[in-house]
Amino acid sequence: MNMEISIVPVSQDANTAKYMAEVVKIVEASGLDYKCTAMSVQVSGTKDENMEVARLSHEKIMSMTDRAHIKLRMDETSGQTNGFQSELKAIEEILGKEVKK
Repeated sequence: MNMEISIVPVSQDANTAKYMAEVVKIVEASGLDYKCTAMSVQVSGTKDENMEVARLSHEKIMSMTDRAHIKLRMDETSGQTNGFQSELKAIEEILGKEVKK
């Protein structure tokens, strides 16, 4: 299962970097495969592993601000074993070239 976490603080401090950095720390501590973008962290793990990362991330973010929009997007496929790599490979095969990573 792939999951994407994005955070939009709703406060005077609207810079997402410090919040996303905390999410990255949580994901790294989980040992799960992840990719970080400027706007989100993408995590690949089991449903239970991903939900634990989401729970811990929510608790950390809410300890840092009074209000935030925390968005989770999940992509679950039965029997999926190689997370991000299978989707990227399929995209590259369609395009006939490597995509930026």
